[in-house]
Order: sequence, then C-alpha cells, then structure tokens
Amino acid sequence: MANPTDDHGEIPSSLPGAVAASAAASATAATRDEDAACLRLGVMDSDKVEVLMIAEAAALLAKREADHQKLGHTYSLDVVNGLFRPAMNYCTRFDRIQNKTAVLAVRESFDARASELGLHAFEVAQLVNLMPADAEEAKAVIPSLREEGKIDNDVLNSLLMELTTFAK
Repeated sequence: MANPTDDHGEIPSSLPGAVAASAAASATAATRDEDAACLRLGVMDSDKVEVLMIAEAAALLAKREADHQKLGHTYSLDVVNGLFRPAMNYCTRFDRIQNKTAVLAVRESFDARASELGLHAFEVAQLVNLMPADAEEAKAVIPSLREEGKIDNDVLNSLLMELTTFAK
C-alpha cells in the first residue's frame, strides 16, 4: 500500500483517485456483495484505493481549506458540494491523533507492522480510528480480527499500546 505522503513528507492536498473510487462505489454498491467482517470491501478491495485514517482525512481537509484561503477565495467550500464543513467537523471531532508528525509516524509504523502481521489496510485504519482499549474490544468492534489465527491477542495488545503513544 502506498504511503499517503509525497516526497517531502507532506500529506497531498487532493486525492483524485479517492474521488473516482467514491463515484465508482456509488455506481456499483447495489451490485457488490460487501461485508467488512469478511474484508469484502467492494471498491476498496482495489489496490488503487488508499484507505485513510480519520486523522489523514482531517489533514487533507485542513490543507484544502488553507489552500482555498491562500488563493483568496471568498466563497465557502461548501458551495462546491455542501459536504466540506460537515466532513471537516466530523474529522475534527473524531480525530484521535496528536498532530501531523504523529499522523505520519502512525502511518509509517502501522503500514510496516500490518504487512508483517497480515492485517488489511482497512483493519489498520479501524484500529487507529477507534483506538480500542485492548484486543478483546478490538475484536468486538472489528469482526475481521476474530478470524481464527488472524492475530494473537498479545500481539494485538502490544500494537494497541504502541498506538496510545500517538493519541491526543
């Protein structure tokens, strides 16, 4: 899975692939057999789609807003599609990571660990977004982690302890 940062460690200001994926998902959602518990994620199964943590989405939206203001636009970003402010409010409310540096560190650390442990990008994003207290809670809220032999509780608890060092 590709890192969501550019060559300078910056979070990109736009994700055209995500927009296209969103449109494709809307068009085909009714015909897909999706089940997050089994990691059948519809259009998100594609290698071309980046699974974002809420903290990354918050950073992208904040960058978009700053760019908008820097360009001197006087109209609200909600004029474009009516969803900017609600999305920004949601991300601000549920973002659990301290700052941009921590967001980048979480992505780097957890992408590497996920590969080693056989975790799907969706599972990693859910662990970061939800920050469950322990392995039992993680498996209760992320059903795909319950799969027999998926991940040992001790390993998952260790991963969750590491995650708490980045929390607000």
